[in-house]
Amino acid sequence: MLPNQRDKWLRTFLVALFDLLVAAHFAINFARLGAPFLDLEKFIAGSERFPFQYRILTAPIFAFLLRTFADFDFGRALPHFPDYLASAEALSYFAVTWASFFIALLLFRKISAEVFAGPAAMASYFLFLALSYLWFILNPGLSFLLPYDLPALAFCAASLLCVLRSRWYLLGAVFVLATLNRETSYLIVLLLLVRWYLGYERSHALLVAGLLGALWLVLKLALVFWFWPASGGLIISAVRVGYNFATLAKPWQWPTLWPLILPVAVCAWGSRVAAARPWAITATVGFLSLFCVANITELRAYGDLIPFVVLAMIAVIAHRQRTLTPS
Repeated sequence: MLPNQRDKWLRTFLVALFDLLVAAHFAINFARLGAPFLDLEKFIAGSERFPFQYRILTAPIFAFLLRTFADFDFGRALPHFPDYLASAEALSYFAVTWASFFIALLLFRKISAEVFAGPAAMASYFLFLALSYLWFILNPGLSFLLPYDLPALAFCAASLLCVLRSRWYLLGAVFVLATLNRETSYLIVLLLLVRWYLGYERSHALLVAGLLGALWLVLKLALVFWFWPASGGLIISAVRVGYNFATLAKPWQWPTLWPLILPVAVCAWGSRVAAARPWAITATVGFLSLFCVANITELRAYGDLIPFVVLAMIAVIAHRQRTLTPS
């Protein structure tokens, strides 16, 4: 192997190792947040409450992990293992979170390199890391775990990278999995429409957006009708607009909301900056749509916005630096 190739492989290995360790730290802290919100046995069997059961992708994954860890003697094999991980359920959540966040970190590194160059790409990666910790780990409104939140972030990063590289067939496959995991996959359709409208994509991107939008609707309706007998009605989602506005009207709630509200506000303002516009518009409109159906105190419900928010904020900061630097 040539020296340059050896150095490249060494850098790649060290970067992946760093991401792996960061993801492990993230997963350990995520596991300490509190009790799982869903009954995994019911979730796997398809009898959990609605509309959570529509997010079915992780059900067989957790079924496999629970079987794998069921007979594991934690006390003998790992005598110093943390108590909050010493169960099959907790370790299953840890494994899914670790793998998902590791994939998200690896993919967002590639996304940052596609969009930015030099220090801006590195800043983008670390801002992604910081917002992930703020929205998932350091969020006082989150005292429970859900099985699909971190996989959704990984799928969002994968879909975004496919868009940037125009890998449309691969995007279709990823989109199906992302939609089966959680319905927030529609943000990619929104991104395609915004990029096409702004001239970043050719006309076939509009066709891709239309096909993905139709696919999203078909999958969503199929899941609703599949679980209809167990739910006793067509429960698609709950409206949270009133609750969210009431929450915003309480000043004592603002300290827990600023990690979400401030970045989104920067995105709304940053839509005036050309380089930030596709990401800023997607993040702003995406936030407004999620605001209608997701509790604003549960920042993790807005987690799929993180890649778009980060790209918009770094683009705004880079633009600001260029305008302030004398020529």
